[in-house]
Amino acid sequence: MLGLAWDPGYLRSFKGIAMLAQILVGGIGGIISLVTGAVFEQFIFWSVFCITGLLLFAALTNLTNILEAKIPYFGKLRLYYLLVWIVLTAICLIIEFITFFVSIVYVILNIGLLIALVIDLVITWRTGGTIVTMATSSSVENLEPDNHGGYGTI
Repeated sequence: MLGLAWDPGYLRSFKGIAMLAQILVGGIGGIISLVTGAVFEQFIFWSVFCITGLLLFAALTNLTNILEAKIPYFGKLRLYYLLVWIVLTAICLIIEFITFFVSIVYVILNIGLLIALVIDLVITWRTGGTIVTMATSSSVENLEPDNHGGYGTI
């Protein structure tokens, strides 16, 4: 109907692993910040958990191609999301440094989240702001063998 298909192979890609790391660190940090009551950390961790979770679900179901067709600037929105959350995570990390490592767990989680966000930003920037997903059925049907007997790129 919508052309949705489940592609678990995306989780094996470098970008899929970076997104999964963001979700895991965001979820763990969100649970810990619920216990300790750190409001700014709650916002950062839970928002990364939810937004990246939705983006990963969209990539796994090939919904990203549909979104990019309907919203041409979707890739740029993703870049801006990553940039803003990198800045917010860096601010949170600076606050932790200024308060003399009130909680070393937050420092470790913020550093992990910052690394995962930066890796995702670099990959997204290099691919032109798009999330690389699986090929559609029409592009798979049009494959032709190359000179070496194999199949070329899609």
